[in-house]
Amino acid sequence: MRNTNVKYPNNTLKEYRLRSGLTQEQVSQKLNMQCEGRLSRWEKGLSVPSLSNLGKLSQMYRVSPDLLYPEMFLHQEPGVLPEAV
Repeated sequence: MRNTNVKYPNNTLKEYRLRSGLTQEQVSQKLNMQCEGRLSRWEKGLSVPSLSNLGKLSQMYRVSPDLLYPEMFLHQEPGVLPEAV
């Protein structure tokens, strides 16, 4: 049974995909995924892409990964850990 209480960070995947003029189907094909269902789950915040796929999305949308998942990339001084939330 899946844990439905998992909270994934907010993302801007759909916004940048639309800005890039791409459909879910096109992005899924470029990521060599069988269907766009996984991409839909990422965009809805129901799951997150692997680091590899996040890098590919970043390149495809021509933005840095921190713009796709701002909450995951807290801007901290080097060597300073963020406080626990």
